[in-house]
Amino acid sequence: MKKNIILFALTIILSGCATAISPIAPKLISENISSSSLIGKIRETNIGHPMVVEKHLKYYEAYKVTNDYQPAGSFGVHKYSLIKTGMEIKPVGRLKNGDIVYGGSGLTTKLTGLLGETLSINEYCIVVNSLGEPYGNTRIGCEYEDIIIWSPKPPNFLEKTQILSTGSFMKELIYNGKTQANIIKIIYREYLDDLARSAFYQDLTYDLTESKVIRFKNMDIEVLDVNNLSIKFIIKSSMGMIE
Repeated sequence: MKKNIILFALTIILSGCATAISPIAPKLISENISSSSLIGKIRETNIGHPMVVEKHLKYYEAYKVTNDYQPAGSFGVHKYSLIKTGMEIKPVGRLKNGDIVYGGSGLTTKLTGLLGETLSINEYCIVVNSLGEPYGNTRIGCEYEDIIIWSPKPPNFLEKTQILSTGSFMKELIYNGKTQANIIKIIYREYLDDLARSAFYQDLTYDLTESKVIRFKNMDIEVLDVNNLSIKFIIKSSMGMIE
């Protein structure tokens, strides 16, 4: 037990003597796509595809893991959790040389004693260079430049991704075909926050024998040509969700 305490204390001392990592927060980016830019333009789309899309996105750039990677242990007492495919990691700090430190849920290191008993469980972070290549991990925690360099360096297992924030939304009108009675079918869908699933949808039908101009909310669309495979149209006014 005394040896275990010494090993644990040595790890804390090493971390405390290292240069502190400069903390950073992910930069939130806003992106708007409005149908107002399409007013007066002739457009054509096939069945099952969007006629109109409006988006208001708030996100920060991060990385997604494309292949599993297992960091090696340290001094035989640190055991690092598997970096799993699909895991998303976000920037949390910057090293003195400019490289970025990324953290994510599930990145943990277990400090064990000589008999394999668990002394503590902490987080660790992945270090990525300016080319977007991961090449090491922090030994314990994400606060100090106590870095373990991976050798050999693995193939790059990261790809850039966008992590959407609360308040993001997307709205779209999808062409869904035409009946023999000259009635066209359109689906309206709303997506919120992570946009993974539609939060609301509505089936719409319009009789073109009554008018070639159809309306949804504040949007007017003039139908120029239509069949069961595609529709050609002009947007007369925007949906009005984003300005």
